[in-house]
Amino acid sequence: MEIGSGSAIGANAVVVKSAPKNSILTGIPAKDRKRRDEERQPAVDPAEYALDPALFI
Repeated sequence: MEIGSGSAIGANAVVVKSAPKNSILTGIPAKDRKRRDEERQPAVDPAEYALDPALFI
């Protein structure tokens, strides 16, 4: 079983088969729901977590 990139698994979902990329699995058993374009925005900006190495010297 594989979970594709950009996929999300809902709380308490029972996953019984692989999930394609950019999908959302919810329910018992988990059913695939494609992500809409507006749902593809990242929750956080990875650039905010880039640390300055000079802080650790």
